[in-house]
Amino acid sequence: AYQIDRALVGELGGLKPLAASGRPGDSSFRLDGEAFYRGTAADQPAIGDMRVSFQVLEAQPLTVVAAQVGQTLVPYTGPDGRTIALISAGTRTMADMFQAAKSSEMTLTWILRGVGFLMMLFGVALTASLLSWLASVLPILADVVNAAAAVVAVIVAVPLTLITIAIAWITHRPLIGGGLLLAAVLLYAGLRAIAPRRQAGFRPR
Repeated sequence: AYQIDRALVGELGGLKPLAASGRPGDSSFRLDGEAFYRGTAADQPAIGDMRVSFQVLEAQPLTVVAAQVGQTLVPYTGPDGRTIALISAGTRTMADMFQAAKSSEMTLTWILRGVGFLMMLFGVALTASLLSWLASVLPILADVVNAAAAVVAVIVAVPLTLITIAIAWITHRPLIGGGLLLAAVLLYAGLRAIAPRRQAGFRPR
Protein backbone atom coordinates (compact mmCIF):
# COMPACT_ATOMS: atom_id res chain seq x y z
CA ALA A 1 0.00 0.00 0.00
CA TYR A 2 2.99 2.34 0.42
CA GLN A 3 6.04 3.27 -1.61
CA ILE A 4 9.34 3.49 0.27
CA ASP A 5 11.73 6.37 -0.29
CA ARG A 6 15.09 5.44 -1.82
CA ALA A 7 16.92 6.76 1.24
CA LEU A 8 15.07 4.25 3.40
CA VAL A 9 15.60 1.36 1.00
CA GLY A 10 19.33 2.08 1.03
CA GLU A 11 19.41 1.47 4.79
CA LEU A 12 17.94 -2.01 4.42
CA GLY A 13 20.31 -4.97 4.37
CA GLY A 14 19.71 -8.57 3.38
CA LEU A 15 20.19 -8.15 -0.38
CA LYS A 16 21.05 -11.36 -2.24
CA PRO A 17 22.74 -11.79 -5.63
CA LEU A 18 20.39 -12.34 -8.57
CA ALA A 19 21.92 -14.12 -11.54
CA ALA A 20 21.42 -12.38 -14.88
CA SER A 21 19.76 -14.49 -17.55
CA GLY A 22 18.45 -14.20 -21.09
CA ARG A 23 19.49 -11.54 -23.56
CA PRO A 24 20.01 -7.93 -22.44
CA GLY A 25 18.02 -5.21 -24.16
CA ASP A 26 21.26 -3.52 -25.25
CA SER A 27 23.01 -5.65 -27.87
CA SER A 28 26.42 -4.26 -26.85
CA PHE A 29 26.18 -6.32 -23.64
CA ARG A 30 26.61 -10.06 -23.42
CA LEU A 31 25.93 -12.58 -20.69
CA ASP A 32 29.08 -13.34 -18.68
CA GLY A 33 28.55 -15.67 -15.75
CA GLU A 34 25.89 -14.12 -13.51
CA ALA A 35 26.22 -10.60 -14.95
CA PHE A 36 26.04 -8.68 -18.22
CA TYR A 37 29.34 -7.41 -19.60
CA ARG A 38 30.24 -4.85 -22.24
CA GLY A 39 33.83 -4.87 -23.44
CA THR A 40 36.42 -6.84 -25.35
CA ALA A 41 37.48 -9.39 -22.73
CA ALA A 42 35.87 -9.87 -19.32
CA ASP A 43 39.05 -11.40 -17.89
CA GLN A 44 41.08 -8.37 -19.03
CA PRO A 45 38.85 -5.35 -18.33
CA ALA A 46 39.81 -2.01 -19.84
CA ILE A 47 38.74 1.58 -19.26
CA GLY A 48 35.21 2.01 -20.59
CA ASP A 49 34.13 -1.61 -20.04
CA MET A 50 31.03 -2.15 -17.95
CA ARG A 51 29.69 -5.01 -15.84
CA VAL A 52 26.06 -4.99 -14.69
CA SER A 53 25.03 -7.26 -11.82
CA PHE A 54 21.80 -7.48 -9.85
CA GLN A 55 20.71 -7.91 -6.26
CA VAL A 56 17.25 -8.73 -4.97
CA LEU A 57 15.41 -8.31 -1.70
CA GLU A 58 12.96 -11.11 -1.18
CA ALA A 59 9.34 -10.15 -0.56
CA GLN A 60 8.80 -9.98 3.20
CA PRO A 61 7.18 -7.79 5.86
CA LEU A 62 9.08 -4.60 6.67
CA THR A 63 8.88 -2.36 9.71
CA VAL A 64 9.33 1.33 8.93
CA VAL A 65 9.50 4.38 11.18
CA ALA A 66 9.16 7.40 8.91
CA ALA A 67 6.83 10.18 7.77
CA GLN A 68 3.91 9.45 5.47
CA VAL A 69 3.59 11.80 2.51
CA GLY A 70 0.66 10.65 0.45
CA GLN A 71 1.36 7.00 -0.26
CA THR A 72 5.12 7.34 0.24
CA LEU A 73 7.15 6.77 3.43
CA VAL A 74 10.00 9.29 3.64
CA PRO A 75 12.56 10.30 6.32
CA TYR A 76 10.99 12.47 9.02
CA THR A 77 12.73 15.71 9.98
CA GLY A 78 11.87 16.95 13.45
CA PRO A 79 11.71 20.54 14.74
CA ASP A 80 15.32 20.23 15.97
CA GLY A 81 16.52 19.31 12.47
CA ARG A 82 17.24 15.68 13.30
CA THR A 83 16.10 13.04 10.82
CA ILE A 84 14.31 9.84 11.80
CA ALA A 85 14.31 7.08 9.19
CA LEU A 86 14.32 3.52 10.51
CA ILE A 87 13.69 0.37 8.52
CA SER A 88 14.09 -3.30 9.36
CA ALA A 89 13.12 -6.61 7.82
CA GLY A 90 10.37 -8.47 9.61
CA THR A 91 7.66 -7.33 12.00
CA ARG A 92 9.04 -5.44 14.99
CA THR A 93 7.59 -3.19 17.67
CA MET A 94 8.23 0.53 17.79
CA ALA A 95 10.13 0.09 21.08
CA ASP A 96 12.44 -2.48 19.45
CA MET A 97 13.13 -0.16 16.51
CA PHE A 98 14.07 2.80 18.69
CA GLN A 99 16.11 0.66 21.09
CA ALA A 100 18.14 -0.78 18.21
CA ALA A 101 18.74 2.71 16.81
CA LYS A 102 19.73 3.98 20.27
CA SER A 103 22.20 1.12 20.81
CA SER A 104 23.78 1.69 17.40
CA GLU A 105 24.10 5.42 18.02
CA MET A 106 25.53 4.86 21.50
CA THR A 107 28.20 2.52 20.13
CA LEU A 108 29.21 5.08 17.51
CA THR A 109 29.23 7.82 20.14
CA TRP A 110 31.65 5.95 22.39
CA ILE A 111 33.89 5.13 19.43
CA LEU A 112 34.04 8.82 18.51
CA ARG A 113 34.71 9.76 22.14
CA GLY A 114 37.59 7.30 22.28
CA VAL A 115 39.03 8.63 19.02
CA GLY A 116 38.67 12.19 20.31
CA PHE A 117 40.51 11.33 23.52
CA LEU A 118 43.38 9.66 21.65
CA MET A 119 43.68 12.64 19.29
CA MET A 120 43.74 15.05 22.23
CA LEU A 121 46.29 12.93 24.09
CA PHE A 122 48.46 12.68 20.97
CA GLY A 123 48.24 16.45 20.38
CA VAL A 124 49.21 17.31 23.95
CA ALA A 125 52.04 14.76 23.86
CA LEU A 126 53.39 16.29 20.65
CA THR A 127 53.29 19.75 22.21
CA ALA A 128 55.07 18.50 25.33
CA SER A 129 57.67 16.69 23.21
CA LEU A 130 59.14 20.09 22.35
CA LEU A 131 60.37 20.31 25.94
CA SER A 132 61.94 16.87 25.61
CA TRP A 133 63.77 18.00 22.51
CA LEU A 134 65.07 21.10 24.26
CA ALA A 135 66.23 18.94 27.18
CA SER A 136 67.89 16.33 24.96
CA VAL A 137 71.27 18.02 25.41
CA LEU A 138 71.42 16.35 28.85
CA PRO A 139 70.45 12.64 28.66
CA ILE A 140 69.56 12.40 32.35
CA LEU A 141 67.40 15.52 32.15
CA ALA A 142 65.75 14.25 28.97
CA ASP A 143 64.49 11.12 30.77
CA VAL A 144 62.94 13.22 33.52
CA VAL A 145 61.30 15.59 31.02
CA ASN A 146 59.94 12.68 28.93
CA ALA A 147 58.31 11.14 31.97
CA ALA A 148 56.90 14.49 33.06
CA ALA A 149 55.57 15.16 29.55
CA ALA A 150 53.70 11.85 29.52
CA VAL A 151 52.11 12.65 32.89
CA VAL A 152 51.18 16.16 31.75
CA ALA A 153 49.60 14.77 28.58
CA VAL A 154 47.31 12.52 30.62
CA ILE A 155 46.55 15.27 33.16
CA VAL A 156 45.44 17.61 30.35
CA ALA A 157 43.77 15.16 27.93
CA VAL A 158 41.54 13.23 30.35
CA PRO A 159 39.82 16.23 32.00
CA LEU A 160 39.47 18.07 28.68
CA THR A 161 37.83 15.00 27.14
CA LEU A 162 35.34 14.82 30.04
CA ILE A 163 34.65 18.56 29.75
CA THR A 164 33.99 18.22 26.00
CA ILE A 165 31.53 15.37 26.61
CA ALA A 166 29.92 17.28 29.50
CA ILE A 167 29.28 20.36 27.36
CA ALA A 168 27.38 18.18 24.89
CA TRP A 169 25.23 16.77 27.73
CA ILE A 170 24.53 19.99 29.66
CA THR A 171 21.54 21.10 27.56
CA HIS A 172 19.76 17.74 27.30
CA ARG A 173 20.73 16.13 30.61
CA PRO A 174 22.08 18.70 33.07
CA LEU A 175 22.67 16.15 35.86
CA ILE A 176 24.90 13.98 33.67
CA GLY A 177 26.68 17.00 32.21
CA GLY A 178 27.21 18.54 35.63
CA GLY A 179 28.43 15.22 36.99
CA LEU A 180 30.98 14.92 34.20
CA LEU A 181 32.21 18.47 34.83
CA LEU A 182 32.61 17.68 38.52
CA ALA A 183 34.40 14.43 37.66
CA ALA A 184 36.75 16.35 35.34
CA VAL A 185 37.64 18.82 38.11
CA LEU A 186 38.19 16.10 40.72
CA LEU A 187 40.19 13.97 38.31
CA TYR A 188 42.37 16.92 37.36
CA ALA A 189 43.00 17.70 41.03
CA GLY A 190 43.80 14.06 41.75
CA LEU A 191 46.20 13.75 38.83
CA ARG A 192 47.90 16.99 39.83
CA ALA A 193 48.39 15.59 43.33
CA ILE A 194 49.83 12.31 42.03
CA ALA A 195 52.07 13.87 39.37
CA PRO A 196 54.74 15.33 41.73
CA ARG A 197 55.18 11.93 43.41
CA ARG A 198 55.74 10.20 40.06
CA GLN A 199 58.14 12.86 38.90
CA ALA A 200 60.09 12.58 42.15
CA GLY A 201 60.92 8.97 41.32
CA PHE A 202 62.87 10.07 38.22
CA ARG A 203 65.34 12.28 40.03
CA PRO A 204 68.95 11.38 39.22
CA ARG A 205 70.99 9.84 41.99
